[in-house]
Amino acid sequence: MKYTLEQAYAYCHKAAKKADSNFYLGFMFLPKPKRDAFFACYAFFRYVDDIADEHSEGARSQVSPSGAHPAGMLPPKARLPDTVGFADLLPRQQIACISPSAKSHSPRSVHEYKGEADYVAKLIQRWETDLDRAYEGEADHPIMIALAHAVKSYNIPKAPFKGLILGCKMDQTIRRYEAFDDLLKYCELVASTISAVSISIIGCKDKKAFEYGRYLGLAFQLTNIIRDIAVDAKKGRIYLPLDELKRFEYGESDLLNGVVDKRYVNLMRFQVKRAREYYLKAKHLMEYVDTDCKLATSLAGAVYLKLLDTIEKKQFDVYKNKFKLSEYDKSVLVLKNMLKSEYSV
Repeated sequence: MKYTLEQAYAYCHKAAKKADSNFYLGFMFLPKPKRDAFFACYAFFRYVDDIADEHSEGARSQVSPSGAHPAGMLPPKARLPDTVGFADLLPRQQIACISPSAKSHSPRSVHEYKGEADYVAKLIQRWETDLDRAYEGEADHPIMIALAHAVKSYNIPKAPFKGLILGCKMDQTIRRYEAFDDLLKYCELVASTISAVSISIIGCKDKKAFEYGRYLGLAFQLTNIIRDIAVDAKKGRIYLPLDELKRFEYGESDLLNGVVDKRYVNLMRFQVKRAREYYLKAKHLMEYVDTDCKLATSLAGAVYLKLLDTIEKKQFDVYKNKFKLSEYDKSVLVLKNMLKSEYSV
C-alpha cells in the first residue's frame, strides 16, 4: 500500500495517540504543520525505542563502560511478542511493517525471527537504513514518508535520530551505569537528541536555545527513569548510578526486589532534586520559542513536573503506584497554562 502524505501524517498521529505519551497533550496545542512534524518525529522515536525496549529482556546484563565487571541479576530470556510497538496499527503484522523499506525487504512473519540472537539489531539496523533513505527523499513506510517531509520542511538534522538509535543499541547490552556521568552519556543520546529535533520545529535558532532544550530533555529523561524504576527492575535494568546506590547504602538487590525504606526514600529524594535542577536550568528556553509554540512547550514541562510532584507526594513508591496523570489533572494544567501571562517550563 502506497501512503499519501496526508495518510502518512494521520498514521503518525494515531501512533502518537496510541502511545499515550506525556508529550501528546502539548502536541495538540501546536499549529497543525508543526504538530504533524512532531508526530512524525515522535512516531519514529517511539517505534525504534519500543523495538529496543520490548525485546531486550534476554540481553546480557552489563555495567556501563566505566564499570569493571558485569553486575546485577541476569534477566530471563524473553519470549519475543508477535508485534513490535506500533506494528499493530498496520493492516498485517509482518516484518515489512516493522522495517520501513518494503521494497528492499520481502515480507516475513515476525514468527520467523523468533530465537535469532540478532533479532533486535536487525530491526534497528533496517530502521537506520531507511532513515538514511528518508533524508534522500525515498520512503515507503508511513512514518518515513511523513518524516522525510518533516525533516525537509524544518531543516531537521539527521544526527539526533542517529543518536537515539545509538542509545537504543546501548540498551541491548548495558544494564548498569557506574556513575552519573555514564548515565548522562546515555541520556544525551536518547533524550537530548529528541529535544534537539524539537528545537528545530519550534523555531529556535540561537545556540543558547539548544543548550536550554538539552537541559529540558535531560530533565524529562531523569523523570522517566524515576517513574519507571519498578518497570525497568522487572527487566533486570537499573538506570540509577551504582555509586549513588552505594552512597545511600541501598543495594541492587533491594531495588530489584522493590524494597521501600528510609534508604530508598533518601536515595529518591536525591534523584528528584537533581531532576528539578535540570528543569531550572531549562527555564530560559521559552525566550527562544516561537509564539505559536509557547503554550505547547509550557504544557510539556508542566506535565512532567506534575508527574514528579505526584511521585514525591507518594513517597516515591513506584512499586505500588502507577504514576500517570488523570484527565482531570491534564485539564487543570491546560487551564492554568492558558491563563498564564508568561509561559515557563
